[in-house]
Amino acid sequence: MNIKDLLPILIYDDSCYHCSKFASIAKSLAGKNILIVGHYTEIGKEIKSEIFPKDHDSTRMFWFVTDKTAYGGRAGILPLVFFILKQKI
Repeated sequence: MNIKDLLPILIYDDSCYHCSKFASIAKSLAGKNILIVGHYTEIGKEIKSEIFPKDHDSTRMFWFVTDKTAYGGRAGILPLVFFILKQKI
């Protein structure tokens, strides 16, 4: 799988109720412009294994991954919002 073809990606904790709500809101706002996957899905595990080092616990927060950077947690909120707004204009 080529990650560059899938970007941007929102990776969230699919076992957390609030995280799933956050991801569903992002999905409704972004539409098909962002791939949204859970940490514990097969595709999520595969994507994380290609992006993060093996000793890194990426499940502690959500990740917004663009072609240049992976923004984690609160640092990813503004880039995510800006990306969604840019797609709407």
